[in-house]
Amino acid sequence: MSDNILLLEWPELKRVIAENRCELSLTSIPTGERNPDINDEKLQSKIFATNTPLNYIELTRLELKMLHTSVGKASKLKKLILHNNALVHIPENIGDLKELQFLDLSTNKLDHLPAAIGSLSHLSMLILAHNKISFLPDMSGLVSLQHLDVSHNQLAEFPTLFSNQSKLHTLILNSNHIKELPIEVNTLNDSLKTVNLSNNEIVDLPFLFCNCKKIKTLELTNNKFSDNRFKKLVEDPRHKTLTLIDYMKKKAPKIPRKNNSEESKANSINKIDRDEYVSNIPVITINYGASHVLIERTKEVSEIRPYIVCCVLKNCSLNAEKMKQLLNIQNKLHSTICGERTIGSIGTHNFCKLQPPLIYGAVDPDVLMITPLHRHKKISGRELLSNLANEAELIRKKEKRNVISNIHRYMYLIQKLPLYPCLMDANGLIISIPPVTNCEETKLDIDTKDILVEVTSTVTEGTCLSIMDKFIEEIVMQGCLTNLTIEQIKIRQHNGELLVAYPSKNDLQISNYTIRRELVVDGSNT
Repeated sequence: MSDNILLLEWPELKRVIAENRCELSLTSIPTGERNPDINDEKLQSKIFATNTPLNYIELTRLELKMLHTSVGKASKLKKLILHNNALVHIPENIGDLKELQFLDLSTNKLDHLPAAIGSLSHLSMLILAHNKISFLPDMSGLVSLQHLDVSHNQLAEFPTLFSNQSKLHTLILNSNHIKELPIEVNTLNDSLKTVNLSNNEIVDLPFLFCNCKKIKTLELTNNKFSDNRFKKLVEDPRHKTLTLIDYMKKKAPKIPRKNNSEESKANSINKIDRDEYVSNIPVITINYGASHVLIERTKEVSEIRPYIVCCVLKNCSLNAEKMKQLLNIQNKLHSTICGERTIGSIGTHNFCKLQPPLIYGAVDPDVLMITPLHRHKKISGRELLSNLANEAELIRKKEKRNVISNIHRYMYLIQKLPLYPCLMDANGLIISIPPVTNCEETKLDIDTKDILVEVTSTVTEGTCLSIMDKFIEEIVMQGCLTNLTIEQIKIRQHNGELLVAYPSKNDLQISNYTIRRELVVDGSNT
């Protein structure tokens, strides 16, 4: 088959090549509709061509069964998304993608990975959920890896072969067959924040997490712990991660330690120094206990985009420069820790322009009405996505841009959902449709004093907590907002059950900052 005939069958690829674009997205094309289909070797050699400018390739819901060796030739590729296909094998040539940062192979039929995947030194997010993988290759070469999801697979052992300088903060291993855990994985002690090991076969207490200094979310439900008291703690939704860690520390085997008088002396001196200069350390005040700001999560959204964490940044002082800085931080996190919003998304709103309590729900896209950001007319959710797709294409043609706009890139995340997730206030105002857009009515301006921050995710609650922590850490460390007062917001299930309160006493451990927590009762601090 000639190149011209092949490209006639795949006009999306023809346009990318003709216009020298940097992104290609092919999704939900029915089997048999194109000839050749996506498994054709020549077609893939065009997609993953040598010296192609493509840095983003998405091939999803295409019944892709074979990934050919040409995949390694796309040397500029940074994001490769292949979820919801029928892949049974990944070629070793994937190790040639030296610039790759994001790889999604979830919901395929893989039972193993090539060893070469462990050499992708720039890879920060690896998503392998819903496969048949029974073991992982050596990952010590993945020095940039921050997020690893191997949930719903066939793992029998906890992975241990990580980089000595590991940056891994999120490890999702739920729904496997893990029976035993190592006593300690030293390479993860300084980085791990979120771990999900629920729905496994663990019997002994997981002592390795006692030394993880930053851990905030530890999911261990539905295991086979022999310690009945610990098992009850794990299954009780009222008990948080700190309770589990404290219990394990009490039960952990005692290891004798030498008495180092010099170390003790140094610690005493450091303590004195800290006490002497504590007055010069900037302060973040957390107000908790208030009941007037509550968010109810409905049953419908719990099946679509279930996880949400919110808080209010009080008494902010904004100007044009700080607003720009805040937006830059948000965009940076969307590109990194949020995985281009596939893992989580951040929304910021002028809190004074909305009416609590709020509802986090899911609404029919034909019924949902929103005034999108930078627009002045209410439209339905379905019309919004249709307009965005058309406008993005017109802008791209007019400006001859190689990269599609962000808003166009994120649309597919909710486009095919029967209901759209949304945050709304007590008056029915739709505040946001995550992860696509916020509303015009509550956008930030220089008069904004209180900022509502929302973080939503389809991954875990711990993912939301990590993203929120990082967002607040960035805005204070970069001097965007200093000496913050943060008001805690509680998220409750539709039946009244408390899901999460942020910030809790385990959140926001920011170096060189003093965290002061104040109980608020009837509008006053105690």
